[in-house]
Amino acid sequence: MTVKVASGKLRVPEPLKTMVALSLAQDGFKELPIENMHCFVLDELPMHHGDPFDRILVAQAISEGLTLISRDRQIAQYDVQLLAA
Repeated sequence: MTVKVASGKLRVPEPLKTMVALSLAQDGFKELPIENMHCFVLDELPMHHGDPFDRILVAQAISEGLTLISRDRQIAQYDVQLLAA
C-alpha cells in the first residue's frame, strides 16, 4: 500500500500508518507475511500482470484460500477468488 500511496495510485483519508494500525486493532484484519509457499505459487503464475506487488497478492490469496479485493481487470485473469471493488 505504501508504494501505491507514494505513487498516487491509491489515496487514503488519513496517514497510512494510522489507518493500518486502526484496521488491525478495530476491524479484525491481520498481517499476512510473505512465506515460501506464496513464492512457490507466484513462480507458477502466468504473466497476466506485470506488477510484482499485485502478483504476490494473487499468490497469497490463492495459497491461503482468501478473496482478493481489487478493481484491477488484469487480476481477474487469474484463478483467484476476487471481489471487484
